[in-house]
Amino acid sequence: SGLCTQRARYRKDDGDPEKANWVWTALAVSTDPTGREYAYADLPVESLDAGTYWFWFDVQDCTGERVYSKVHTFKVSQ
Repeated sequence: SGLCTQRARYRKDDGDPEKANWVWTALAVSTDPTGREYAYADLPVESLDAGTYWFWFDVQDCTGERVYSKVHTFKVSQ
């Protein structure tokens, strides 16, 4: 029980999956009024350069244990 913590971020794929110093851009996460039912983030696709990007969304419960983490890829073409 309790309020969950959500984190969303994205980064451009630079082609080096072993790179240790990736720079992620944080996104604001919106939730329902209780913070328990849903969470979402808006990606600024209109302002991104063409390329492949990674989108990472994770949720932690009130005790800080990760309960869900998912990385998606998406492409922007212009």
